[in-house]
Amino acid sequence: MISRRKKSFFPGAKAIFLLFLILAAGATLVVASRVSNLMKPNIGPNDTNFPQSNRPIQPSGPNPCSYVPGPGHCKAPSDASSSIQHDSQCSEDLLVHSVFILPWYQNPHKGNPVESDLRRFSVEFNLPGISMASTMLSLTSATPSASLSMQEILKGKARLGSGTGSTLFNKEKGNPFIKEKSFGRISMTVAVNASCFEGIAMAPPDPILGVSEAFRADTDAKKLNLGVGAYRTEELQPYVLDVVNKVSKLYLSNWYIAERLMLERSENKEYLPIEGLAAFNKVTAELLFGADNPVINQQRVATVQGLSGTGSLRLAAALIERYFPGAQVMISSPTWGNHKNIFNDARVPWSEYRYYDPKTVGLDFEGMISDIKAAPDGSFIVLHGCAHNPTGIDPTPEQWEKIADVIQEKNHIPFFDVAYQGFASGSLDEDASSVRLFAARGMELLVAQSYSKNLGLYAERIGAINVVCSSADAAARVKSQLKRIARPMYSNPPVHGARIVANVVGDPALFNEWKAEMEMMAGRIKNVRQKLFDSLSAKDKSGKDWSFILKQIGMFSFTGLNKTQSDNMTNKWHVYMTKDGRISLAGLSLAKCEYLADAIMDSYHNVS
Repeated sequence: MISRRKKSFFPGAKAIFLLFLILAAGATLVVASRVSNLMKPNIGPNDTNFPQSNRPIQPSGPNPCSYVPGPGHCKAPSDASSSIQHDSQCSEDLLVHSVFILPWYQNPHKGNPVESDLRRFSVEFNLPGISMASTMLSLTSATPSASLSMQEILKGKARLGSGTGSTLFNKEKGNPFIKEKSFGRISMTVAVNASCFEGIAMAPPDPILGVSEAFRADTDAKKLNLGVGAYRTEELQPYVLDVVNKVSKLYLSNWYIAERLMLERSENKEYLPIEGLAAFNKVTAELLFGADNPVINQQRVATVQGLSGTGSLRLAAALIERYFPGAQVMISSPTWGNHKNIFNDARVPWSEYRYYDPKTVGLDFEGMISDIKAAPDGSFIVLHGCAHNPTGIDPTPEQWEKIADVIQEKNHIPFFDVAYQGFASGSLDEDASSVRLFAARGMELLVAQSYSKNLGLYAERIGAINVVCSSADAAARVKSQLKRIARPMYSNPPVHGARIVANVVGDPALFNEWKAEMEMMAGRIKNVRQKLFDSLSAKDKSGKDWSFILKQIGMFSFTGLNKTQSDNMTNKWHVYMTKDGRISLAGLSLAKCEYLADAIMDSYHNVS
């Protein structure tokens, strides 16, 4: 707080101070026309000393970021209408307007300025470093004991305190955009320009992708990233399949050759149709169902290229919301984290069926069947075609038959998510057996596909949604509506990844090379599983059975660790994983299995 000075204060200071302010204000008369334009918005709406016609117009409507009539004037939110306006957009952060009420003369008896003799000046300063704020100063008393130098005010060096001074602009109670500080008898009000997005809260980090962000920030040499499902080599480096490199080089290695090849194949860079690349749609449906499957020959499959698995699921969710109003989707507990986000975003109600049994670290098959039976008739049952994410636990062939029986009895619609065909077992046909089982029964079903894992095309965002219908006519109508949904979402899909898939799957030689590489990748993950199991079994003398690791399939393993134990894995051992205890064995090397086993042993036995 600025204290009052003693009477011995230099008697000429008052005159010098006033002279300084008058000279500063007089300089602005050079731009009098600009000053006059700024005067009106600088007057508070409740200031009774000014005529009603000079008060700023009160904002109306719900829009918190409306604009004042006239070029470049930005108006503060409706509950902060007394804010100073400035001649730039809301986001400008360097312009500050200060309005000084100068006492042209002071009553020597009362020591207060005479209102009728006040002169008002608008002074504009360009001040670097002052962010998104307009400053209003009202000098209610210019006595030497209450004076501050202009330099101190503008540099913000004055100490903040309390005082009795009044402000030119009234501050509404509870207004979040007006902040007032007093300097003795000098009152300073700061009006902060509010963002139109003020009501948007910070979103939490993604539970899966956020793991990689934390991993990158860790500087420990022993750190392991087992969070994201992306294949790594034994050296823990990203892997681009040889077959993908071969196809990509046709397009990327030599621009002239690439362009010539594209012309020879009648390829160009035009927009794809809404449904995507025809060659891709053909081979992806054949890969999933088998080229000789009746659903293919009878043209009962509506296939639309999507933005990998996520985009394909989102298209199907929109189809459900639009044409099956009130239908319920059932997802496994647990499931891939993005399933809930997708159906929530599409406003499709969902519930869970039991799947994982923490006691056995295996499948709760009875609970699963019971919950599917209890679901309302005509529900959509989301099933993982192979390599269940996050558990790695798949039903046996006999259990798949029973699941199909119950779904058929209840008139449910199976909705498969197939993200790992060929990557789970190493066999494209084996990993598609569950989907083909349901199709062979004549059931209508939906299948979302992704080529992120089995072809390593993570960044290409290439996948498809397939809808098996009872007739070719129904399939054509469904496809037309999928296209209608896709049009306002993203218009049409990208072409590069689709061409890679079409060339690899459609060329017999490349196709065989791809199958060999998938067997290699799946084999490496199986070897890591075995090594981790052996390490845990050798270290653990408690008698705990770790064989569930070998029974699981695909790139993931559900360790059975709880959130606290998973936190210990990260905080103490620098092993990054999701909080539900899932680890990606695709990100583990044989050399790191011993270290991971030590971390699991410590977390399991010493942390509750």
